[in-house]
Amino acid sequence: MKLPTVFTDRMNDFLKSSDIPSEGFFESFDKEPLKGIRINRIKVDSYDQVLDALGIDNDPVTWCDGGFYTTIESSGKDPYYHAGVYYPQEPSAMLPAQVLAALGGSVPQYSATMSTVLVVVGPIIIAYPFFQKYFVKGLTVGSGKG
Repeated sequence: MKLPTVFTDRMNDFLKSSDIPSEGFFESFDKEPLKGIRINRIKVDSYDQVLDALGIDNDPVTWCDGGFYTTIESSGKDPYYHAGVYYPQEPSAMLPAQVLAALGGSVPQYSATMSTVLVVVGPIIIAYPFFQKYFVKGLTVGSGKG
């Protein structure tokens, strides 16, 4: 892949100033990107049954429980995909969730909390613009001297 000169110059300067070896960095742009899937552990008891059904080898992503490398491309027509059993995700994108979980939280737990907050607060946010004049009128009724 032909990378812009401005990019390669800036990256070379950055890598040298940071004492980071540049071997393999620019060559990685010529390689085929890795594909992966992440299996929703809330929806299944065993990863093996999903991998068998999809015809995927058991090649786990080492830093992510439920993450697996794959060579197949998800077409979006798979019933497991629509049921939320798995979703396609680039393996390096699985790392931030694992880091958050390692810092003392559970990512699925936060997902449930945020969805609850959305269900509770969402209707208020949607209704407020329509009823704003009544809220303001109610707040100002008792504010006059008198």
